Amino acid sequence: MTQHTEAPSSINFKGKTSIGWEVMVTLRDDSEANLLERFRVFASILLENGIEPTGKTNGTSPNGAPPAFTAPTTDTNEQLSFKADELVGSTNNGKIYWRVKGTPFTQYGVVIWNEILDEAGFNSEALDPQQTYDLTGYTATYVRNEKGNPKKVVRLIK
Repeated sequence: MTQHTEAPSSINFKGKTSIGWEVMVTLRDDSEANLLERFRVFASILLENGIEPTGKTNGTSPNGAPPAFTAPTTDTNEQLSFKADELVGSTNNGKIYWRVKGTPFTQYGVVIWNEILDEAGFNSEALDPQQTYDLTGYTATYVRNEKGNPKKVVRLIK
């Protein structure tokens, strides 16, 4: 099983200062769209401060920014894992929705359906969405959607 403790989207790039220092930078984010926007802004700041990209490039845009970046396609069947911390519920129009929170998904968590909770030994019908349940010691395995964001937990094991 793959343990995934970092943000699901990352980009590495190298640069060289005007006096010859070589730097390598890694940016990470929970969203590929946010990551690409952060890269665009960060790359502009680097260029403004005299740090030029190194390695193979296909040229630069008219404003000197790095060429447009095309995000790799996402394998939506790939299963990734994270250490679960808690199970939280919410209610919308009388329906209960569950999310597993844990690093790196501490703010919103990842959706988990009742059948997965039941397979993990929980009685989903008896759970109270007003309560937060401790999942310390559990590992959540999830799949991503086409944009690379977490889609749903497919397994929860202790």
